Amino acid sequence: LAWLTTYSADPVANSASHPYLKAPSGALFDLINPRIDVYGATASGYSETLDAVLSTEIAYTKGQPFNVGTGAALGLNGVKKKDTITTMLRIDKNLKLEKLFGTTRPSFSSIQLFDTWVQNFNESDDLVRLFAYGSGLTEHNTILTAFTTLNYRNDTINPGFAVGFDLSHGGGFAIPSVSLTLNDKWL
Repeated sequence: LAWLTTYSADPVANSASHPYLKAPSGALFDLINPRIDVYGATASGYSETLDAVLSTEIAYTKGQPFNVGTGAALGLNGVKKKDTITTMLRIDKNLKLEKLFGTTRPSFSSIQLFDTWVQNFNESDDLVRLFAYGSGLTEHNTILTAFTTLNYRNDTINPGFAVGFDLSHGGGFAIPSVSLTLNDKWL
């Protein structure tokens, strides 16, 4: 169980035409991260059947700030707070890819499903997903992500690959990466 008072991770625009709490110092807007309260719980356990760790989390955010104004307004029509409930389901597993890819040990992989549910959602609030993006917020925002990290030369060379899919609005991402551990005996 957890309770956290912090600043919103996604900034919102405090516009000069519709100020939030105080006027911005910029001519058009300031990007701000208002304070929020987050209450959460997490649980995890090992599944012998799947040989994996299964996890779940739920977080209730009181007063998550969103910008107002879709389309050409780009979110500059003020800030409105809505409570949200975010849930996550995850499976973590070591995949035995040594024979297939020649790795030095099993490779860590994870799949996560996230859903953010906006409480008391009303389309007429005209909330945007992110400032300057201009796309309207929906009641549920669901994202599926997955990644795998391969391990070579005793974890000194670690290529990875992450993918994500926006199940609510379409689109996604793919991120290849390589992590190198360098020292005086690396070569």
